[in-house]
Amino acid sequence: TSSGKPVVLNSDGTVSEVSGATGSVGSSTQMNSVYYLANSNGRTAVYDTSNDKVVVFYTDYTGTPTRLPYAVVGTVSSGSISFGTPVVVASGIGVWDFGVAFDSTANKVIITYRDATNTEFRSQVGTVSGTSISFGSAQQIGSINYSTEVDCIYDATADRVVTIACDSGNGDVFVGQVSGTSITWGSAQTLSGADGSPRLVYDPDQGKTICVYNNSSNYLIGAVATISSSTATFGTPATGISSTTNYL
Repeated sequence: TSSGKPVVLNSDGTVSEVSGATGSVGSSTQMNSVYYLANSNGRTAVYDTSNDKVVVFYTDYTGTPTRLPYAVVGTVSSGSISFGTPVVVASGIGVWDFGVAFDSTANKVIITYRDATNTEFRSQVGTVSGTSISFGSAQQIGSINYSTEVDCIYDATADRVVTIACDSGNGDVFVGQVSGTSITWGSAQTLSGADGSPRLVYDPDQGKTICVYNNSSNYLIGAVATISSSTATFGTPATGISSTTNYL
């Protein structure tokens, strides 16, 4: 326009000036003692839409055992957040890496992780109540001691939890269904060439799960997965970046 301001095209062919929008950032809130935050390793969060709560996961790097996993429930109100008391996810178990998801059908929080104490790939189901969360028993996923990072998402189209771990140049994708405080996992679905740093995301427009990972050359690769019952069917992988990538 003559004033130099941006415009948008309306459905009737006319244009309208874009109005500005402002926002504000609330103050920071400490989750727990400085000890936990200063010595934590691995941090992620998930939003529980049923209870309108945020659940933050982290590990205590210097605790006993090393990397003891914790979860803490946060409540957002008027631009600030308050936290309940941190809860140990699995007593006596150190965790190397983990992924978390929220199952909006079962209204449960799911964590999958590499157990550094018993070298197993495991899952647990969490139930939020008020400002706290409780977890069901740990369940082993598959039978391989995976050596890289893991991730986890909820595929709303298939109503399934999807998790991935990599070992020996391939990725194993597992599809699970939540029932109460446990998950029934299907057999491993091999994603060939997934060598490390796997990440998952759910596309609600296409109703698909996308798997992103590094191949043996550390190139960034992506593949679309169609989830059905306890299986995952993969499309042709596509190269995103033909150069070394790390820490996806």
